[in-house]
This record gives sequence, C-alpha cells and structure tokens, in this order.
Amino acid sequence: MRYGGKNIKLSDIADHLTANLTAAGVEILRMESKHTESIYLKIDYGVCNTIRISGHYSRKCRYNIGPYVSHFRVEHGRYDRYYYQNKRVDELTRRILKDRRTLQRKYGRNYRRYMNMNKEKYHE
Repeated sequence: MRYGGKNIKLSDIADHLTANLTAAGVEILRMESKHTESIYLKIDYGVCNTIRISGHYSRKCRYNIGPYVSHFRVEHGRYDRYYYQNKRVDELTRRILKDRRTLQRKYGRNYRRYMNMNKEKYHE
C-alpha cells in the first residue's frame, strides 16, 4: 500500500505496518506517546528494535516513518537509523523482515528467549 501526501493518519500507517508484520509472524507491541502524536511499534517486543511513526523528526528509533520525511535516508552512527516517507510502508516492512532474519540467525534460540524476557518486562 502506498500512502502519499501529508494528510494520512499516523494510525493508518501503524495499522498497515502491524498487519504486514504480524502476517509474517512478527509480534508487535503498540505504544502511543502521551505527549505527542507519535506511535511506537516494538518489533518482537523490542528485540528487533522499534518503528517510530510520527509527524516530527527525532533520533530515538532505528526505523522512522512519517509525513516529515521528504526522502528516504539513512543516518549512520553507532546504529544506523532509517527514515521512510509515508508512501514507502512496504519498503520499510521488507527492511524490517530482512533485519529480523539477520538477528534470528545471530541469536539463534536465544531470540525467542529475549522476546519473552522483554514481553514480561512490558506487561509488569
């Protein structure tokens, strides 16, 4: 699905990403900011990082999408951060699934254990 323009609802983007990722077996924890309109999607309870869906710039998360992004870019640092335009939802989904496979290979059986540990932490 392609979302053009700046008038798209952030919740629609979050819903579409959640549907795409859960269909691929990813577990999502959705959190909404109390102070801004930002929505955070913890991928596999944060083991595979977080998607930030927002109307304004921030360097908080690995994956970022929203109407404030004028073109795709990567900010390099200790960890790379990816910024996607609204219309690039499917590209962001593919990036996340690729990165998730890499982490699953890296952590092996511990990947699920880390997920469960994080899940307990968020549900305390």
